[in-house]
Amino acid sequence: MTIASRTGKYTVRLSSSRAGKEWDSVQPSRQQSRGSQANHRAQLIDLLRKADYRVMNGKGTQVIELQTMQQKSISVSDAFVFLPRPTLAEVFKLTSLVVGYQTNDPELRGKPAAVLQLDTTWSPVLDVFRHLEAHGMISAPNRLFTVLDSVEEVAPTIKALAGQGSPEGFDRQSAQSSSTQGFGEAGAGRQLPNQVSGRRRSPVPAFLPEFNVGVFCSANTRQDSFKRIAYSLGQKLGQKGIGLVFGAGSSGMMGELARGALDHGGYLRGANISRIVRVEGLPHGLHEYWGEESGIYDIYQRLSVMVAHSDAFILLPGGAGTLQELLALLLLLRDQENPLMRHRVHPDRPKKIVLVNQRLDGTGRGFYDPIIDLIQLFGYKVDEDFHVVADEIEAINRLQDSSDMVGPAAGAERRPSGIGWANV
Repeated sequence: MTIASRTGKYTVRLSSSRAGKEWDSVQPSRQQSRGSQANHRAQLIDLLRKADYRVMNGKGTQVIELQTMQQKSISVSDAFVFLPRPTLAEVFKLTSLVVGYQTNDPELRGKPAAVLQLDTTWSPVLDVFRHLEAHGMISAPNRLFTVLDSVEEVAPTIKALAGQGSPEGFDRQSAQSSSTQGFGEAGAGRQLPNQVSGRRRSPVPAFLPEFNVGVFCSANTRQDSFKRIAYSLGQKLGQKGIGLVFGAGSSGMMGELARGALDHGGYLRGANISRIVRVEGLPHGLHEYWGEESGIYDIYQRLSVMVAHSDAFILLPGGAGTLQELLALLLLLRDQENPLMRHRVHPDRPKKIVLVNQRLDGTGRGFYDPIIDLIQLFGYKVDEDFHVVADEIEAINRLQDSSDMVGPAAGAERRPSGIGWANV
C-alpha cells in the first residue's frame, strides 16, 4: 500500500510486494520477473520524485496490528496506491479501504486508492470483488478505487483525485443505506445501555455460555436464501447454548442471525461503532455490547475485540466486510506471537475458521469458491488453516466434533450469568 503523508511534502510510501515465491509456485503463468518488478518500482520512484513527491518504501511485513491500524495507516495518509505482486496483507489493506469507503469513514474523505495492474497478479482479487458485486454483496467497487495500467499514470492520478472529496459513490452508498435500513432502539447511533438492551425476545439465559462463536456475514444483502441460513445458524447456536459474537447490526443477515439466536434462548455479544450503527442499527436484546464507551473507535479495533472474545469462527456469505474479516483471521493465524487466534484452553492450537460455502442457484458453485481460490494462492490450505462446509448445520457439527470445543460441550462447570457492558 502506498501511503501519502499529510505532513511536509506530499509523501508516497510504496507498498511491499514480497509474495514472489507464492506467485511463482502456484501460478507460474502469471509471473512477473523479479528484475521487471524492481525496474517498475525504480521507475515509479523516479517519476514521483520528479513530480515533487517524497518517497518511502514499505517494510514488507505480513504482521497486522488491528488496534493501531487506523492511527498508523489511515489517519496519517492522503492517498493509497497498491503495487503488483501483493502480499495477503496488502489485499487485506485494499479490502479494508473498500469497507471504510462504504461505511463513510471520515478519515478517508478525499483520499483516493489505486491499484497498479501491470501484470495479472491483482486479477484474482479484482475477480473476487466482481463476484461479490454480482451477488449483491457490494455496490460498484470500481467506483471505490482506480485500476491503473501504467506507472506513468500514478502521479497525475493522485494529484487529480486527492483532496477532491470522497471516491465516487461514497456518499451515495451511505445515503442509500441510511434511507433503507432501520435504527432499532439505537436511535442515531447513540450507544447507551438502556437503548441497546431494548425489549428482549426471550428470557436471559440462566448461564453465560462457555463457548462463543464469532460469526461474520453481510449486514446489507436482501437475498432471502442468505437470510434464512443466518437465522438458522443463530437458532442452532441458541439451542445448543453456544454464545454468539457478532458485529451487532440489526440489518441483513446480521439482523436475522441475532433474531434467530434470541428467539431460541441464545446469548449475544456484539461490537460496533457509531457511524455503522447509524446505517445498520443495533438489534434488540444484546446481552453484552462493546462500543465507543469500551474504547472501540474504528473497524479494526471492533474486529480485534470480536476475535478476542470468540473461541472459533463461522463465516456465512458476506461482502467486503466479511472478506476483510476472513483475511484478518488468516493473517493473525500466521502471526505466532499474536495471542488473538490462539485457543484459550489449548494455546498451542489455533482457533478454528469454518466457511459456509452456500451453493449459488444455477451455477453449481459455492459462494466462497472464488475467495478460496484467492487465499490458496497465498499458501493457505483447506482443512489445515480453514475448513469448508456446505451449510450452517455442518458448520456447528464441525466445531462440536472437534476437541477444541470447551465449556458445557466438554463437560465444564458453567458460571452464573449476568447482564453487563464489558470493557476490553
